[in-house]
Amino acid sequence: MSSPAKPPNPPEQDSENTDRRGLRIGLWEPSTTQIESELKSGLPDAERSVVGRDVNPLEVHAVDCLIADCSAPEVTSAAVYEQIRELYPEKPLVVITPGGDAAFIERLETTDDAAHVPRTETGIPAALVSARCKRLAARPLSAADADDSEETADEPRPIAHRLGLWTLWLIAVATYGVGDSVSTIIAVFLVDGLGEGNPLVAVLLAEFGIRGLLGLKILVFLIAITINLYGRKREDWLGYYGPPAFVALLGAILTASNLIAIATA
Repeated sequence: MSSPAKPPNPPEQDSENTDRRGLRIGLWEPSTTQIESELKSGLPDAERSVVGRDVNPLEVHAVDCLIADCSAPEVTSAAVYEQIRELYPEKPLVVITPGGDAAFIERLETTDDAAHVPRTETGIPAALVSARCKRLAARPLSAADADDSEETADEPRPIAHRLGLWTLWLIAVATYGVGDSVSTIIAVFLVDGLGEGNPLVAVLLAEFGIRGLLGLKILVFLIAITINLYGRKREDWLGYYGPPAFVALLGAILTASNLIAIATA
């Protein structure tokens, strides 16, 4: 008596087996950088193949994600991106650049099928490349990938950039937090004939006194910090530097305006 045929694997098991296979990466015409050797040592379990304009489209469709290294000086990132998108409009794509083009980087981060990875002074952050490729290809992240990608996210940002950010925050605290607050209190409470020109601040001062003014300052700083943290997570340079720069500039203008009003009163 013959044994019954083995039933096929359920869809859940097939999906699980597919997820267990290595990540398939297509390197887009990597002739100008050392990306092949860098990813070979950084992602030894990934399947790598070189693809380009002259490759059979089936080879491109077989990979999970395309990687275009545009960090060479003679390469224009936007042109390479448009070239790939003209041939493969929806293929998951990770673009590696040395940074600098904030508008292009923001464009990448606002699309669902593309991502940006910055090249650092020590090379390509392989863990971050893996995490971005798996996210775009809807592949599960391993615990190691998740941990490494979080740690690597801070590495591409040089110390000079973080120092610049903290400098902007210190200026913001000095101008908007201290300068505007002190000069406003002096103008409103200690100088005859002067009042608060901002209707919102005038209402807060009338209802809550100095606590109302300080509460508004704290609220503005909390909003700015939230936007800054979100911009840092998305690697958005405008969102990273914009909030402290705006608060610092606003504080400088308000403080100068108050001091001029006090001096001429």
